[in-house]
Amino acid sequence: MKKTLTLFIGVFLIAGSSFAQITIEKSNFEREASFSDEYRLPTVTGTYDLYSGPDTSWDFSGVDQDNAEDKSLEHFDATSDPVFTDALNKYNGYSSFYGYLIPSTFYEAIDDNGWYLTGMTSRDTAYSISDITGGANDSLGFSAMEQIYDGRLNYIKFPMTYESFWNEERTEYMDLWLNFAAVGLNHAKGNRKRAVSQTREIIGYGKIRIPDDLNMPSDLFDVLLMDVQITYVDSFFLNGAPASETLLGGLGVSQGMKTTLHSYIYYTAGFASPVLSISLNENNEAIGWTYRYRAPEFAAVSDMDANLVQSSPNPVKAGAEITISSLNAGDLEGISILDIQGKSVYNYTTLPSSNSDFNLLIPGSLDAGIYFISITGKNNQVIGYQKIVVTP
Repeated sequence: MKKTLTLFIGVFLIAGSSFAQITIEKSNFEREASFSDEYRLPTVTGTYDLYSGPDTSWDFSGVDQDNAEDKSLEHFDATSDPVFTDALNKYNGYSSFYGYLIPSTFYEAIDDNGWYLTGMTSRDTAYSISDITGGANDSLGFSAMEQIYDGRLNYIKFPMTYESFWNEERTEYMDLWLNFAAVGLNHAKGNRKRAVSQTREIIGYGKIRIPDDLNMPSDLFDVLLMDVQITYVDSFFLNGAPASETLLGGLGVSQGMKTTLHSYIYYTAGFASPVLSISLNENNEAIGWTYRYRAPEFAAVSDMDANLVQSSPNPVKAGAEITISSLNAGDLEGISILDIQGKSVYNYTTLPSSNSDFNLLIPGSLDAGIYFISITGKNNQVIGYQKIVVTP
């Protein structure tokens, strides 16, 4: 039974027939230790009813792109980190204390059970709060810290398919200090203890269409729709005791302060990041969304099992040759190497003379990692693909 979830976005439901649901497992959600996560932030306009349930399709290809921003977030290899020993990669961003931003580095991990955030580090940061307190030298600071999270919140749990559901909790801490002359506080040490709980449920499956990297409508590809609700409950301590409500009120916070975040996220097999994410406010209105425009290309490759070719050796060294065989019939028009995000990293300008067995030279400039060889025919249709592992 389909449910209707009211959002405020300009997209349309596609009429369609029955679709096969997919299952996302670690084997088809292969995140790299080091990569650039490329995504787009389009303008949010219009109204729309989001349908959930089985056999559903969604068309986001007509969204307003006039003021869209292209972004990228670099992920760095963290597999040798001495503190976060289970980490795969790390990325730089910000922690937040009610509008105050603290430069931080976040560590991600992935194992047989799921994909999750394992911990973070932060840097010393301070802000003047004289506009709030009236004291010329009053300030709020945040101490540098390393934190392995107490508890685990999975972005994805393996295997994940329609009606998968999980609840999880973890505890986070933020060390801070406060100068507040009117109440006699001089670099008083404190912390925020945050209880985090989440509910994630796969509420729909079907096919999606989004704009590609040229803002053209992509082909439909299989997705799962996830409903995410995260709740934060905060407690504040100063000089080893619960902070007074009077003091907290002056800073615009309170003991037991509760914040709830709600979002919808689409995932597909073969692409190791969210395809599209919609963030909602407390009125269930869409306040922003993000999509990864290379997902259709990568998902299209991962779905074409009938076009799987053979390659050897595999793994293959950068700068060495690989033999391609078992290619389906068809006119060969192009050969590319795609990275784990579906981005073309190398295009062959000289093509083999026949579709029988042929050799390809793997570029010596490729970093070690997982790649896909994509072979296209007329009208840019994929007629062959293979996952390869490139070694140094």
